[in-house]
Amino acid sequence: MNTKQQQTVIASDDNQAALHWLRQTLSAAFEVSPLTVSLKKRATSFVWRIPGWLLAAWARVFNVDYKHGFEVCPNLPEHLRSDTSRELLAQAFESERAAPTIRSLRQTVVTVLGLLRQGYLPADGEMIERGIAALALSRCTRTGCEFMTESGTILQDSPLPDRLLNKYRLALEQGDGGKLKNIDAALKSSSYCGWIISRLREVKRWLSGYRELNIRWEIETLPDNGGVYEFLLKGGKNNGDKG
Repeated sequence: MNTKQQQTVIASDDNQAALHWLRQTLSAAFEVSPLTVSLKKRATSFVWRIPGWLLAAWARVFNVDYKHGFEVCPNLPEHLRSDTSRELLAQAFESERAAPTIRSLRQTVVTVLGLLRQGYLPADGEMIERGIAALALSRCTRTGCEFMTESGTILQDSPLPDRLLNKYRLALEQGDGGKLKNIDAALKSSSYCGWIISRLREVKRWLSGYRELNIRWEIETLPDNGGVYEFLLKGGKNNGDKG
């Protein structure tokens, strides 16, 4: 093995160690978060099952320099379990409305899957997929926040992800395709749309690597427009996973 090959192997090993640290950090953060026990288990399961390439891609788009974090604070996962860190995480989760957003997302997914089974989706499935993802992740980027504000006007509610997801779910239940299309039009007029599509494409790339999805979904065949969210909410478990 020449010097260049040795350097490549070392760099790869360093990146794997940093990614492992990131998994430990995220897992510890969820463990001490103010989420319910069930959601904590699903979140930590997802953190450990997500492939390294996807975790690294999401770290990049969310501006998380996990390599630097690993270098300067390798013991961060242990520190997160302290009383002070628990308080800070609780404040962060509260300010970001993480728990109500997760609840609203789950309820919206349940509604979509129910309508999908019955054949009553009031709009194109991919459009609904984009809309749900865009509202759920709207606080993650500047353009997402702008989209959230515009969505608040369309859905006539406060520009908060959980509130807007609830109104979006209501539009689904009432068959109000007009509001759904207006949300999609607002999304498509923003560069945020490309960001959302990229995140969805990454998850689908992961899913396409498996031969079949776990029957735990309780739906034997699901198109992409329903599967992504149910998969994530089940904790990232599929037939190709062990344990």
